[in-house]
Amino acid sequence: MMSNDKAKRIEKAMKKRGQLVVAYLLAGYPSRNGFLDALKQVTAAGADIIEVGFPSRNPVNDGQVIREAHLQVDMSIQDDMAYWAQVRNATDVPIWLMGYREDLVTIPRYRQLVSAGIADALVLPELSMDESLRLHEEVGREGCEVLGFVNGQMSESQVRKVFSNHRLIYVQLYVGQTGAKAAQDNYKDNLRIAKDYPDVLIFAGFGIDSPERVNQLLRQKFDGVILGTAVIRQQNQSEESLQSFISGIRAAADKERTP
Repeated sequence: MMSNDKAKRIEKAMKKRGQLVVAYLLAGYPSRNGFLDALKQVTAAGADIIEVGFPSRNPVNDGQVIREAHLQVDMSIQDDMAYWAQVRNATDVPIWLMGYREDLVTIPRYRQLVSAGIADALVLPELSMDESLRLHEEVGREGCEVLGFVNGQMSESQVRKVFSNHRLIYVQLYVGQTGAKAAQDNYKDNLRIAKDYPDVLIFAGFGIDSPERVNQLLRQKFDGVILGTAVIRQQNQSEESLQSFISGIRAAADKERTP
């Protein structure tokens, strides 16, 4: 059953459909306390949702910037539920917990993290479609979502299966590791299909690193944008750079009001 706090967080975020900003931060990076401070800073700067990376020794889908961040994290955080409670208490926006099969599913840590109310949604890019659907059914009983993934290399029938079974969709603007630039946009068919599913929220992710790109994607009727590598790059520079970057993205998203 969904807690009142979780319901309020999700309801508040969804009111900004069409201009949602999702910022990725890695749990425990650059330090335990430094991460908690970053959560508060990014929330204050205007992020609607925080995608929290679960520490991994093998972050295979991530590019160099995020992989290097994982190397610096204290891996004892994985099973430190007292710390995860601090994470939840550091922000009042929804937390999407992003991780890998071996860290969250093979060792089913997701169950405790969902039951404890840490995660409002799970972002698990390695799962097959059928695995994702089974997990979605399980955690959905506790009010947690599982994001569905689509990309330009999937068939229309595959994309429609994802849209039919998930409320939150991560549209990968390209296929590959995070942090790269797409040679060309390859998501127009996914946007076309999305029109048939008005209750589904679609988020653009991969390679988004500027207010101009945010404007472009939201004008094309994405409900939100997900920024990862660009956020960590700014965090690596300074707290001020991180806050300024998120504030700039927030301002860009606020220009795109859905009627």
